[in-house]
Amino acid sequence: MKNILIIYKVLADITKNQLQVLVDGCKSKKHNVTIEFHDFTLKKEIKSYVQNLEISDIVKVACVDEDYEDRKTSDKVVISKLIAYANFDAVSILVHDIILNNAIDTIDFDMFQKNELLGSIYFDNDVSQPTHTRMYNKSHPFITGSIRALFMPMNKIIGAIGQENPINYVYSKSLSYHLPKSLISINNT
Repeated sequence: MKNILIIYKVLADITKNQLQVLVDGCKSKKHNVTIEFHDFTLKKEIKSYVQNLEISDIVKVACVDEDYEDRKTSDKVVISKLIAYANFDAVSILVHDIILNNAIDTIDFDMFQKNELLGSIYFDNDVSQPTHTRMYNKSHPFITGSIRALFMPMNKIIGAIGQENPINYVYSKSLSYHLPKSLISINNT
């Protein structure tokens, strides 16, 4: 079993039911999953919702209140706090509109140990609402809006702290593995 950290950057107000859908999509029978919500909203309601979530098959769900003004630099804010999770095997930093659809059990995280040059695993997306179109990623796309979910080895991300954009740094300096199937949904509501 691998220790997987899922970080959700909550940049807009969401309901308790929407939060539960995010948690349900992260559940795993094969890995130890910890979810950390970083609340960049003005209302700061996520912490009260987290206490009432159903979290079976999840090790821990936590919430960190962040400064609303830090929304534009949210990746740097979140990455600066990863040292506490240095013993984890992999991390994914997501935005609150991404639903993992139980993708974690589909991914072979042992690839990170088998191939030192591998820096990320990514897969295709489904846009869930209002249309049902599929966005396909190319075999090695630039990091833009086309890659919405990227799993990276924790040690590489922590090693890149101090770089201007640690995620881009690891992605561009390492090999990527593309799973050519849709494992997440992007909720455009």
